[in-house]
Amino acid sequence: MFHDACHSPTQSLKLAYLAQHDSLTGLPNRILLLERLSRAIGLAKRHQHQVALIYLDLDDFKPINDSLCHAVGDCLLKSVAVRLSDCIRDTDTICRQGGDEFVVLLSEIEKPQDAVRIAEKILGALAAPHQIGNHELRITASIGISLYPDHGTNDRTLLNNADTAMYQAKNSGCNTYQLFKADMNDTRDQRTHIESQLHQALKEESLFLNFQPRVDVTTGDRVSAEALVRCCNSTVGNMAPMAFLPVAETSGLIVPIGHRGLREVCHRLQAWRAEGVNIVPIAVNISAIELRDNTLPVRIAEVLAETGLETHFLELEVTESSLLHNQNVGLKGGEKGISYKILVRSHC
Repeated sequence: MFHDACHSPTQSLKLAYLAQHDSLTGLPNRILLLERLSRAIGLAKRHQHQVALIYLDLDDFKPINDSLCHAVGDCLLKSVAVRLSDCIRDTDTICRQGGDEFVVLLSEIEKPQDAVRIAEKILGALAAPHQIGNHELRITASIGISLYPDHGTNDRTLLNNADTAMYQAKNSGCNTYQLFKADMNDTRDQRTHIESQLHQALKEESLFLNFQPRVDVTTGDRVSAEALVRCCNSTVGNMAPMAFLPVAETSGLIVPIGHRGLREVCHRLQAWRAEGVNIVPIAVNISAIELRDNTLPVRIAEVLAETGLETHFLELEVTESSLLHNQNVGLKGGEKGISYKILVRSHC
């Protein structure tokens, strides 16, 4: 005789639990978080207290996950979940939002400083080394905070505003927190618009390079040059580098933009040589995000092979500030015996 296992009370409870909890960490998932947040808002409205959402994203988790394998990354996420649980009360909720993002619901607070205190506690707890097998890993987080009723009166608005504040914290240098402010939405809308313009620029091939020569002051001879990527959009015209480059980095578009610039430099050098010009080495700016890309050596080798350019005419340049804010970076050895000259530039 056959029967439907779903009709078993035990099985039904198990399925309900799985539907509302993250399979890796055992934490509540987004579905359960929204239910509890809606309930907390209703109680706060009735009893005249506040609710806080703490939205956090781990800084530079992807390089750890990619370089040490996903099993190590999963263990690190479990360790983070345990430490978060130690920072809150039994009446609060921790949700794994997905990937390396977590949300903490403080169901009842009296003043904003209560949420700030928990955010500071979380940053301190996560900063201590995580022992994962033979690896001692260090991780930080960027945190955004939104409050009911100051920053929204429904679950979706509070979640979106906490997320916005988190991105502001990440753009401020990571390992910090930000309370939501209304003008952050304007900043985010502007960044979204710039990101859209960059996608369009890549599609229309309206990115171009300016070349800045370096001259030997004693002889006046050109000894090298630096290639600077610029963007001209059909709608807004020339975009300031300080406006679009940070957006390119946070959106991941810096990788295709950097690859296009790399190819353009190598092709341009060979074209000048064909015209009889005595070419000099050219430095291409590489972001710390690109240095974390394991495919970078292969892509460089492919471009050099495609153009026939000798390696000593290509230099990679990265700023000190970029390295200081992204310490988990490193370029693996050259592809097929190719070596690279990496310049570290002080950016004042």
